[in-house]
Amino acid sequence: MRRIVVAAAAVPSRRRVSAWIFYAATCYTWLGDDEPAEEHARELIAYHARPDGSSNAPMRTAMSHIDLGLIRAWHTDLDEAVHRGLTAFSFDRKTEASLLSHATDLDQLLSDRYPDEHLTDEFHQR
Repeated sequence: MRRIVVAAAAVPSRRRVSAWIFYAATCYTWLGDDEPAEEHARELIAYHARPDGSSNAPMRTAMSHIDLGLIRAWHTDLDEAVHRGLTAFSFDRKTEASLLSHATDLDQLLSDRYPDEHLTDEFHQR
């Protein structure tokens, strides 16, 4: 019985796995290491997706959408960057300060790279 308890303790909980994926995605995004950042962000979104399209971790999912928006903006995909940014605000949950701060990073990047684009203004107004 003791072996089973020890073995179970060694297996990461669903919550710890989610946190690892979430923090890894954001850290890789900050470092500009786009491939693993995008992989982790997409994995987290899929991990928390419910069959109806909602998320069981809306703020983590929203932050991952912002991460993907930043990556897409760096790779000159304005449409996808704005789509991901707006998706981050679509979840039924009170927006947290950390999400707003992260979204400000995306807003600044869009304003710097695409100052005269209608989509940049659309995201900024949100």
